[in-house]
Amino acid sequence: ARLGDALFTAAYTNASGDSNVLNPWSGYPGYTAVQVQDFNREGEGAFLLRAGYEFAAIDGLSAYALGVFGTEPGEPGEFRQDEYDLNLQWAPTEGVLKGLSLRLRYAFVQQDGGDDDTLTDFRVICNTCVRKAVWVRSSMPKRSRCTTMQSSCAAMDIHRWSMLCTMAKI
Repeated sequence: ARLGDALFTAAYTNASGDSNVLNPWSGYPGYTAVQVQDFNREGEGAFLLRAGYEFAAIDGLSAYALGVFGTEPGEPGEFRQDEYDLNLQWAPTEGVLKGLSLRLRYAFVQQDGGDDDTLTDFRVICNTCVRKAVWVRSSMPKRSRCTTMQSSCAAMDIHRWSMLCTMAKI
């Protein structure tokens, strides 16, 4: 439900049956799949509450907080988990910084039982589009053609210190 610049979300998933939810397409598409956990284990249910806000005073600034509250999974040796996430993103929509996106993400996972009862995850993500003009001479004199290349850098994960950059021609 939207209320002014705020967006409130509630969701529920339940992985019933005698196995985890199968996902041959790679990622789990559930509403409760969040930063760290998917909440799709056999017999596990999860309820999500999320509040997001777009700050009108600062172009492209938005934030959200969410909590996912899991139930006890059906598999012995697996434990109930909850996850709390915070996200702050700035992606200007105009000016010289258009195409830049800076994102801070924090997750806290709490598990009821087992050896590891908590997990924290902090990420800094920078996405950008870099446009570079490459001039190529055509067969016709005094004519040039501009080819635009776009570089997209994504997912610089503080924990792993890795950066993925891809080049794509548009």
